[in-house]
Amino acid sequence: MHRIIKLLALSTAIIGTAAWAGDYDQSAGQADEEAGMEAEMDQDTEMSGEQDMQEPGTVSPEPGVTVTRAKEAEGGYLKDEIIGIKPQVGVLVFKDALSPGQDTTTRGAAGLTLDMNAATLINENMERWFIGPSTGVIYSHLGGPDAGFFGTTDAGGVAAGSNFFFIPADLKLGVNLAERYRVAVHGGGNVTYRSIPASMNLGGDNAGQTTPGWDIYPNVGADFEANLGRNIALLARPDVTFTPGDEFFTGTLALAIPLG
Repeated sequence: MHRIIKLLALSTAIIGTAAWAGDYDQSAGQADEEAGMEAEMDQDTEMSGEQDMQEPGTVSPEPGVTVTRAKEAEGGYLKDEIIGIKPQVGVLVFKDALSPGQDTTTRGAAGLTLDMNAATLINENMERWFIGPSTGVIYSHLGGPDAGFFGTTDAGGVAAGSNFFFIPADLKLGVNLAERYRVAVHGGGNVTYRSIPASMNLGGDNAGQTTPGWDIYPNVGADFEANLGRNIALLARPDVTFTPGDEFFTGTLALAIPLG
């Protein structure tokens, strides 16, 4: 009987010890789990704080990745133009004064124009607009009546004939249709010079005049510009000059380069 009682007591002690150990392990596991959850919450909080401190336009860095700011492409030459020099080449279309009934003839032309945009001086919010003077010089070697496109003779030499140039005195008004494109009109007067006035039928006493002639005639034209880069643009410039005789036309292509 005493042996049975001892066995019961021993069994009770063993069972109690095992139960206590199980409870202890469970409590320890719960404590570890809670500690892990708190650590994860702290990490999430730190990451959130770092993201909040990042500058706008950046992304969270990963190992080996450099953080960069995404920049929107800004306007180029056309938007920022203040003064631009525009070397150009093209064609001059006119009629010879010695043969007023003939078809038009053509010669090569080259020169440059100089444009100044005063729009932002009028109002700083007018950066899409172009308002300002346009001048320069366009030259053509006309040669003789039978000369070729570059004023040369059939034999290939330079014909001893007329030289012609004009100086635009225009006002230019344009608007940027987009960041990279601008359309403008220009008008005013072209100051012309002919070493032999009879070489072009501009009216008056050209046929009998032998001394070089200076004249000014009204003109109108357009400017079509496309931005090619930060400091360069392409320009197409048609222009018509009105005279008492026959109008003359110039059409040129230019590269626009900023001076300021």
